[in-house]
Amino acid sequence: MRFAGLVLLALGFTAQTARAFTNGTLLPSYICNDVDGFPKSAGTIIPFLQLGTAADNYNQFPPGNATNPIIAFGCNVVANVTAIAPTARQIIGAFHNGGAQLNGQTLVTPVVYEKSSVNPVWLAPTSANPVTGQNAGGYTITAGAMHTFVIAAHCPAPDFRGFNNAGVALDGFMAYAVDTGTGQRVGSWVNVGPTMTNFYACNPHNTSSASVGIVHNQLVSGNSNVAGLTWKAPATITGLIKFMGAGVSDCAFGPFSVIFNTTTNSSAPSPTAQGLNPNQDAANQVAAFTQKDASADLPQTMGNLAGVPASPNAALIMPVATTTAGYTPAATAGIAIAGAVAGGIVAGGAMFFIGRRQGGSSAKAPLLL
Repeated sequence: MRFAGLVLLALGFTAQTARAFTNGTLLPSYICNDVDGFPKSAGTIIPFLQLGTAADNYNQFPPGNATNPIIAFGCNVVANVTAIAPTARQIIGAFHNGGAQLNGQTLVTPVVYEKSSVNPVWLAPTSANPVTGQNAGGYTITAGAMHTFVIAAHCPAPDFRGFNNAGVALDGFMAYAVDTGTGQRVGSWVNVGPTMTNFYACNPHNTSSASVGIVHNQLVSGNSNVAGLTWKAPATITGLIKFMGAGVSDCAFGPFSVIFNTTTNSSAPSPTAQGLNPNQDAANQVAAFTQKDASADLPQTMGNLAGVPASPNAALIMPVATTTAGYTPAATAGIAIAGAVAGGIVAGGAMFFIGRRQGGSSAKAPLLL
């Protein structure tokens, strides 16, 4: 019975972990926390998931050694057919909605993700060309102004599908902006549609807007883009504005960053120099951007974990009488008391069952946790 309980617990944890790939709000907070030199995604680890050097099918994913598994359906064995065991890199990479990148017109093999790619999504002004991603007015931010963007799937070179290809869906997205002059996270997402929401992990010090960062809360779109996302620039900008984060599309996954000029500083590299790859697939060029669906504005207050919406034009003010985590002292006390009670129940229950196990005649006592 206890074993069954452990199995259910493990399955529940696995399901929650798997859902995180679809619902970004379930991702661990360190994904959008301070830069600390540690890996932030599986993309930096997947290439190292190799357990041996032999040339057999199983050297990277045990069990087995130079053995081809037999394909069987129930008691029926498929004659003269064997399976090739997937590597650990293929299995882990396939969680990222595994698709295939192209080199020219040729599929890159293996056709599942075994490493991350830079800029698998692209952020552009909504006025940008839907095929090339270029914008006649440039990639420019005006301090204090509201800006409108499009997020599009992006297949990095040499993949000829490039920017906003109709055959490549946009799956996941996380982003925040940084003032390159100060290194601080700035600005605030105002409205991003129903498939994305603010991500409090992007405001680790409670010094930025509650919506300085956003993340998907479901698959972002069945299309290759979502347009009409609004973002308000900070009143003062010291350097350039760098949008950064991570994304997943049907051709790649990994980190992305796009640097915008400002009205007072135009030293940003051109979009092409930053890796913008135009759509060169004549069969799948997108004629228009797809506007986001209607949704409520995101909360705009400074460090407001309660998520109380405010006007996009309201001053970003730290709420009165909050703790460093953004909760009121009364709420913090309540959480602490509830945590202590819950902890006592869990610890007491565990000790009760351990004591019973130790007091019995089983040779397996005591129970090891």
